[in-house]
Amino acid sequence: MSEKKATPGRVQVLLERAKELNCLYRIEELLSGNSRPLPDIFRDIIATIPSGWQFPRLCQARIMYEGTAYEPPRYTATEWSDSVPIREGDHTTGFIEVSYVSAVSAPGEDCFLKKERKLLRTVADRIGQTSFHRKLEQLLRDREAADRALASKRNREWMAILDLLRHTDEKLYLYISRKMLYHLFWTGIKEARQVLNTFGYEFAEHRAEGTSEANSPSRKQSRESIFSVSDQVFAIAARHLSDEEILSYLRKWIQENKLSFLIKAVDSGNTALGTIIDAILRFRSLTESETVLEQPTEKRLRVSLIRRFFSDDVGFINLAKRYLEVPDFFDLVTRIIFPPDSDGRLGGKSTGLFLARHILLRATDGEGLFTGIKTPKTWYLTADCLTEFLRYNEFEDVHELKYKELEQVRFEYPNIIQLFKHARFPAYIAAGLSQALDDFGERPIIVRSSSLLEDRPGTAFSGKYKSFFLPNQGSRQVRLEALLDAIAEIYASVFGPDPILYRSEHGLLDFHEEMGIMIQEVVGTRVGPYLMPVFAGVAFSSNEFRWSPRLRRDDGLVRLVPGLGTRAVDRMGNDYPVL
Repeated sequence: MSEKKATPGRVQVLLERAKELNCLYRIEELLSGNSRPLPDIFRDIIATIPSGWQFPRLCQARIMYEGTAYEPPRYTATEWSDSVPIREGDHTTGFIEVSYVSAVSAPGEDCFLKKERKLLRTVADRIGQTSFHRKLEQLLRDREAADRALASKRNREWMAILDLLRHTDEKLYLYISRKMLYHLFWTGIKEARQVLNTFGYEFAEHRAEGTSEANSPSRKQSRESIFSVSDQVFAIAARHLSDEEILSYLRKWIQENKLSFLIKAVDSGNTALGTIIDAILRFRSLTESETVLEQPTEKRLRVSLIRRFFSDDVGFINLAKRYLEVPDFFDLVTRIIFPPDSDGRLGGKSTGLFLARHILLRATDGEGLFTGIKTPKTWYLTADCLTEFLRYNEFEDVHELKYKELEQVRFEYPNIIQLFKHARFPAYIAAGLSQALDDFGERPIIVRSSSLLEDRPGTAFSGKYKSFFLPNQGSRQVRLEALLDAIAEIYASVFGPDPILYRSEHGLLDFHEEMGIMIQEVVGTRVGPYLMPVFAGVAFSSNEFRWSPRLRRDDGLVRLVPGLGTRAVDRMGNDYPVL
């Protein structure tokens, strides 16, 4: 009898559990719908919750989430309620509440079952987990979208660059479009050939025999037409090149155009040497990132620098451009002393030694013969410093000396030497030489002539102009005075009898000779109080002194002597050099 009475109670419990499970399954189904917004899901949840409680008709629910309340239309706050917080990780974002609109149990008894309270906590946990996961997914989507937008922006950065150039720098825009058109053409893109045809040049495979170009000017394109063609070029590029390739080419060509200031400075016939040197140093700072110029541009710049600093002789340029590169001028220009508005060069000897050094550096030396060859530290005075020196001291009349009889030249030359030694130097020369002495320290130096005619093909001038060794010891003022004295005497040697006779014999008397100066550190070994090289000498590329038929003229000739090189060109007593 007792079992029969207990059976309805167990059935009721099972029915309540079934209601709770059905409610939970329905809520789980609602929360798993990722395509629906949370507010819609919350409204369905508060409509579903009463079905899982004992008295569905009297039960009501509401959700408070991030400051927004989700509740049924006629929701009434009562004292018969149960509330559980909604947590996302360690952060509380709201709560879920279940209540009855009227009393459903005797006073003092709990109106909610333990399983109902547990169910409510489960629902609150699932809401918190779902909202938290949705936020994480949204953050991930936002980040991916930002990455895609950034990648798209980066890939299409070239479009923004072109648009900016088109409206702010038309010349650079047309320059870049021209470079792109040529690039597309030479990579075999047919559309680029068609664009080139719009400029009036037909790229026919073969011209008909006997036909020739018309002897009339080509049609001038309008500005609008040129810009239209430029826009078309980049439209073609977008179809055949990746965004990364286009951006890379744009950066390269913009950088090249940016570096063209040096070519303009060097090629301009009236640009002062100081301006060119400033441009070279600026160019060096801009190319530290290893920006590579296109080969034609680099070769043009190299030839312009050779012509500006050394010589415009075509034969020399053809030789020098094979061995000299643009960076070779970077250190050179930091050791040049020159007048304001100078247009001078460095002279023949400076030119020859500079080129010889770089020929050796770039020579193929399988046997290691060139390993120990070094070039002494060198400072230069440009050749037009002599002209400034003469003008500064009002000595221009000395140029008349070369047209006088040789005996009269010999008679007046000693006075010229003393006149120059007692003359004054412009302040910029003294300041530049002081800087050079600081660079050399107290190492012995040699002051060498480097005239425009010296060491050129056919005019060696060996021994005709002066060179002086200086111990370079003592205070800087003492060393500077000795250096200025040596330079003055080398300047005077331009008007000596030997070089004037040599110039007369070679038909160079009417050439306006200018004297550059080289100041070099003496290379040698200390022997007691002395410092001297083991041997020295002078070399000739052509041997005019053939004392045997076995000798060939184009084998050249070297004159070597132990110690200092002066004895290689000036015979002293019964001493002579080894040939």
